[in-house]
Amino acid sequence: LVWRAAECHRLSGDFKAQKAMLERIKAPKRTAKVNMALGGLYRRLGAESLAIQCYQEALRENPLAVEAAECLAQMNVKEQDVTRHVAEHARALPWLASYVSARMLMASSDHKAGQVAFQALVQSFPQCSEALVGLAVCHMEFGNNDEAAQAFSQAREVDEHMVDHMDQYALTLRS
Repeated sequence: LVWRAAECHRLSGDFKAQKAMLERIKAPKRTAKVNMALGGLYRRLGAESLAIQCYQEALRENPLAVEAAECLAQMNVKEQDVTRHVAEHARALPWLASYVSARMLMASSDHKAGQVAFQALVQSFPQCSEALVGLAVCHMEFGNNDEAAQAFSQAREVDEHMVDHMDQYALTLRS
């Protein structure tokens, strides 16, 4: 019920009321979804340290919350501080640490290292549309539009419903 009320505040653009509503949920009871929303609100309102805490908690609760890792990378949190939350799940999902690391590199604008990381993921998982799109975006950042278009095309072959970064794909086809 609190989540729905907070969503109403978000939709009406009243972010302070949304924050107040979400803060009513005690920290131990917050889900990754609530922590992600609070992290975004704190970040928007300039409370970066609170945002970092929320994103780290979201990642601790759900190591597949890659968006939390990306937000942390954008706020210059060290990669090892983020990946330690994922490490305990890496045994069951060996690709997870590599994927989170690649997404963090892309989010922190280290596209050269991101390109290497996504290329390694594509080599291991050639049918992973997310890795192909990440590779394509990194290629685009270096002006390698032919390679980017090829990676985007492969991603579309794997998943024809993929919509992430398709505006960038269109730009590679134009040039």
